[in-house]
Amino acid sequence: MRTIQLADFDFGFLNQTVRGAGGFQNLLRRIKAGYDPRAGTLQISALDEERVIRYSADYGGGGFQGRLGPLVAALTRPNGE
Repeated sequence: MRTIQLADFDFGFLNQTVRGAGGFQNLLRRIKAGYDPRAGTLQISALDEERVIRYSADYGGGGFQGRLGPLVAALTRPNGE
């Protein structure tokens, strides 16, 4: 598991309702489960980290991909800073 500080990014998508039952929806539910709004942190598994980066790049520019943009930026910062 990796812990990411969220203060520098807009993670409002974590507060949005996830509807449906597909790959993106399940990924977003897992991401939301690792979110601690009081601490401003997100815990994410290596597998979900890889999925976030892949899903944001490989599946066009839909709404879910747009939601992942700030998280991709946080995950790809040097040294996870």
